Amino acid sequence: SIVMEKPTDTADIFAQRYMFVKCVEMVKAFRSHPCVIEYCLQNEIGADLTNPDTIAILEAMRTEDPSRCIVLNDGFVAPPRKAAQAWFAPYDGRLHRSDEEPWGGWWDQHQGAGDQWYDEFYKSPTDFTYKSPERTVISEFGEMEGCATPDNHSLMLHQYADPRGTGLGNQPPNQSYDLRDHREILAAYDAFLDKWKFRGAFPATETLWLSLGKKCYDSWQNYLENARISDELDFCAISGWESTSIENHSGIVDNLRNYKSDPGPIAGSLLPVRPVAKQRTMCVALDQPATFDLFLLNDTSKPASGTLTFTAVTPLGKLLHLGEFPAPTQTPDVFSYLIKEAFVTPPLSEVGLYRFKFALSSAPLATQTKEIWVAAQPCDCTANPPLHIAVSGISPALRKQLGQLGSQYILHDFKPGERYDAIVSSGVVGGTSTMQNAGDTTGLEAQPGGAAGTARRMPQPGAFAEGIVEAVKAGTPLLAIPQTDALSDGVAKQLAAAGAFTYNGAVGDIRAPWMGNWYFVRKHPLYEGLPVDQAMGIHYQARGQAANGLLIETAPGGAEVEIVAAYSRDHSRQIGAGTFTARLGAGKLVYQRVPQLHPVLQQRFLANALGWLTQ
Repeated sequence: SIVMEKPTDTADIFAQRYMFVKCVEMVKAFRSHPCVIEYCLQNEIGADLTNPDTIAILEAMRTEDPSRCIVLNDGFVAPPRKAAQAWFAPYDGRLHRSDEEPWGGWWDQHQGAGDQWYDEFYKSPTDFTYKSPERTVISEFGEMEGCATPDNHSLMLHQYADPRGTGLGNQPPNQSYDLRDHREILAAYDAFLDKWKFRGAFPATETLWLSLGKKCYDSWQNYLENARISDELDFCAISGWESTSIENHSGIVDNLRNYKSDPGPIAGSLLPVRPVAKQRTMCVALDQPATFDLFLLNDTSKPASGTLTFTAVTPLGKLLHLGEFPAPTQTPDVFSYLIKEAFVTPPLSEVGLYRFKFALSSAPLATQTKEIWVAAQPCDCTANPPLHIAVSGISPALRKQLGQLGSQYILHDFKPGERYDAIVSSGVVGGTSTMQNAGDTTGLEAQPGGAAGTARRMPQPGAFAEGIVEAVKAGTPLLAIPQTDALSDGVAKQLAAAGAFTYNGAVGDIRAPWMGNWYFVRKHPLYEGLPVDQAMGIHYQARGQAANGLLIETAPGGAEVEIVAAYSRDHSRQIGAGTFTARLGAGKLVYQRVPQLHPVLQQRFLANALGWLTQ
């Protein structure tokens, strides 16, 4: 980015002259290129429009290529930043300026920092992310949420080994600058999958990369549906957020232009005519209905004809006919048509993946598929006798979730010396927090506040209340559910010191949303009735900024540790545990570092965990 300010010394003068010439030469190099729609001078930074140097560079760029938009700034034109904006339209010498007209005629917002699709991004036809507030000027989302996932390291190494045979190029084999990076990451994942019994889920490591890539493409399908539903929005960028020659993990292809999974979800969402069944939630409790808003998107000048049909295929393969609607009448300059708001399905009576399909008879290849997971909820049945669960150091939200598991569980505040069927603890003590939003965000919001050198207060590590470790050693099962780094580090050290497992620290947090982190899970009773043998994708909705994993081993002479859900992050050779089981003395232990799941799946997991511990 360039911010033209008055130079103060010869170095500033040289730097500005150099960047001025560089920008002009870049425009010359790509003049009238069919892949270029605009030249943009800076990203997320304001500029002084009264400074002649700011205008001079825009005019010089336009002189070299008047056929494209020349734009000063991308991002945060809207409040609260109100970054200055100025731009030339193609073949138009008028300079649009934000100090002379609203937004300079170009409203441009960035929507960081998400890391995958969450239900909160779509609530209704009038309340959703990427709904533009501007109709009178050009409106754009220049950076979108993104969803960073790893490269297909297996495929890229195959291409590097045989560049000519795979069509990569004529270079010698195995000469890429990032060859070592890919080899070391693949070797680390191979070893982890073998050691921790994940091969049943991912027989070839490439199937893991593809599963993680599906999370990315499923997210983008939903983002792009939102963007197109907003008729006010003129365009948006499928961003390779902070892409470089070293990595493109937030992009939809890797640096060799390989897809990260089947690109169908993205390709379908961009078809000129596209039926869209927009879900209010990705997961539904068993025997409850799902709610959709039904749209037809039509970016052509021709009216759509025929009939819209909404169906579903159940987990057991039954076809459900849900509704039929006539194609809407075409209206000039309208591209998004709401067919039916709040369409409520019959109760969904099978556990597993429902595939809802919304089709237009005149465009069968445009049929949309939306996958909704249905999970059984804990039965509100009475155990004979009921199970007495002690809780200690947990958040009010978790206590409420446990209280909703049903009358077969009776909750008590933990007291040393009392007998319980199980204990649930997050290790919350005074000064600890149950919330975590790790990693960079975007733009200037990411910069630390306060004076230089100001010490940041470190959160208090988690700790189990006195008597819990002794109770577990004596045979009381424990669900440890510390879901922040500080909580987890404290209680993991406490359990490791007691002999439950060997703890070697954490993998690390997300760093930044455009870099990414991820979980993947295998089949196990703890995840019975939930999606398994795959990446934790848009059904789980485990928040990346709250995520991490533990580097653990079986303690010398201790009971075997079993990892069920695994965690890693961008470029890391370390893969850790998100969910694992162990024993401490005579007591069983479930450790859940994975952040809170989608509410429907969260309840199922808690019931599974307590059921497994107390069986």
